[in-house]
Amino acid sequence: MRRLIVYCIFASLAWSACPAQAQIRDVERNLPRSVGWHLGDVLDITVTVPVETGYQLDSSSLPRTGPLNYWLELRTINAQKQQDGALDRYRFTLQYQTFYAPLQARQRQIPGFTLRFVKEADSIQTDIPPWTFTMSPLREISHQASMELQPDAEPAPLAPDTHRIWITAALSLLFAMLLARHYAVPPFRRPRARPFTLAYRQLRRHLKRGGTYEQALILMHRAFDTAAGRCLMAGDIPAFVTAWPAISSLQSGIERFFAASQHQFFTCAASRPQDSGTAQAELLALAQALAICERKNGRAKP
Repeated sequence: MRRLIVYCIFASLAWSACPAQAQIRDVERNLPRSVGWHLGDVLDITVTVPVETGYQLDSSSLPRTGPLNYWLELRTINAQKQQDGALDRYRFTLQYQTFYAPLQARQRQIPGFTLRFVKEADSIQTDIPPWTFTMSPLREISHQASMELQPDAEPAPLAPDTHRIWITAALSLLFAMLLARHYAVPPFRRPRARPFTLAYRQLRRHLKRGGTYEQALILMHRAFDTAAGRCLMAGDIPAFVTAWPAISSLQSGIERFFAASQHQFFTCAASRPQDSGTAQAELLALAQALAICERKNGRAKP
């Protein structure tokens, strides 16, 4: 009697230790053909797993998409759940693509995986076995002369298309001219910019936008430096006017500009005039007069 009780206890423990076999029914696999596969083919495999209601799929147990090895890639995996009475049927659709290029018929194997289902603190799992299939070469390897690859046929000569030749030549010439103009190569080299004309345009935009008087003076100084070919100082004005006689009537205005610049940059702020509107207008008028002389009589010779 005591021995019978011990056997019953061990039997109940064994029954409670393996509940997973009672919760997962037979796994169904819908496999494609096992032969006749070639490089680049896509293989679709369907797996159906019936599970007792209440158990949820652990998504971390699903195989991950992407390359599995150097010749096989899992492109997609879709999971669908359908209730069937007291069971939940999980349907998994896996799409593999093979990149193996055999020289003769070879067997390949898609690896299996394990699916896990959880219900509160309990979990069950089932193994999906691997699947073996046969791949074939793209062409039969044979030493017979009739099976050897033949050389490509030589292309037949085409009659010249005169209209297409002329159109191509015209377009090529147009593109060459546009490229030459973009890089300013002869005969599209742009003339050297007139410094005072450029300064007048910059000053007009600068003062119209409410720019500072100090920045306006700097723009004018840069124009004088470019025209003279060096940094022009107040003491260089007579020589500069001598080299450019067309501006001799503007010498007094140029000297006033240099004096105003000296006063603006090298005196204390308290001694500067508060209203610079008149000074800005005089500076713009001097730049305009120099630009007119530049257009009519050419630039100064440094």
